[in-house]
Amino acid sequence: MKWLPGECRPGDMIRVRLGSIYHYGIFVTEDEVVQFGPPPVGERAPDEKIAVCTTDIEGFCLGNIVEVAVFERRERRFSPEETVARARARLGEGGYNLIHNNCEHFAYECALGVSRSTQEEDARRRWNSRPILDIYLAAIPENVEGTVSSPARAAELEKTRDPSLRAQRLLVWQVLEYAIRRSLGVEPEDAKLKRDKFGKWSGKGVYVSLSHTPRAVAAAVSNGPVGVDIESPRECRRLEAVTARILTPAEAEGFPSGDAEAFLEMWTRKECVYKCRGGKYFAPGKIETSEHEIKTLRLASPSELILSFCGDKLAAARLFEYDGRLARLIPPSAQKEVER
Repeated sequence: MKWLPGECRPGDMIRVRLGSIYHYGIFVTEDEVVQFGPPPVGERAPDEKIAVCTTDIEGFCLGNIVEVAVFERRERRFSPEETVARARARLGEGGYNLIHNNCEHFAYECALGVSRSTQEEDARRRWNSRPILDIYLAAIPENVEGTVSSPARAAELEKTRDPSLRAQRLLVWQVLEYAIRRSLGVEPEDAKLKRDKFGKWSGKGVYVSLSHTPRAVAAAVSNGPVGVDIESPRECRRLEAVTARILTPAEAEGFPSGDAEAFLEMWTRKECVYKCRGGKYFAPGKIETSEHEIKTLRLASPSELILSFCGDKLAAARLFEYDGRLARLIPPSAQKEVER
């Protein structure tokens, strides 16, 4: 369908641009244009007071150019007479909703018998394409129960014999399913997450990253590549020998020897880059962290944690603490950023 300025005829679906939006109606005569509510100018009336009404063409366009819908052959529309009859039959009808039942929905229903709004569809596309990178953190309770919707993950859990590791893997997936629903507006089963040969999960347009410790779990969801890793300083062992093997020559210069927290900060940074950018295997000594945009934080809640994350949507990152029912935003004031 195209929109072109032109002479209006009875039964035409017409529109006029008013500011940043279009107003739609059905043309009958110069003295009768049927529309769902008057043109949206000035202070708009409450939805419950908006109804299908008529104005003359001047009252419809307010001096702006009127465009007429030119339908394609494959678009099966009602005859002009039936379109006018359908529009007039709805005079006085209410139920207006700016997003879901507006003047464009009305005009499409009268002319084609379908309820749609290209303005709503465009807004939804813009909303769904906005940058998203949300990280959900949860402390591991004494007992972790429940199931997961992914058969592949359920099979993996079935094979996990260590009770502590199984609890971590179960909880992080439950948090992930909540995150997918809340942040991406997608049901977990519809995300169609699959694990690749390197052990990383992803779906169509859905990017995820998981991390867990015996104290807490982290699940990141995004609409671009993402990596997250958490560690608990309380669980850190002697690291001097390991430290040398994870650092690149540039990173080794001036690195504080024997500093457990510095080691964990660097380790999480390496891990999140690997999870985000991929590779056949994790080779921390070959990952130059200075070449990647990474954020590293120290968090006191939900558990004392060191958290690092990176991704294509890093500027949009938000952190949430999940208690098993609801998630609350962790304010920047509670995020102590580590500079390295």
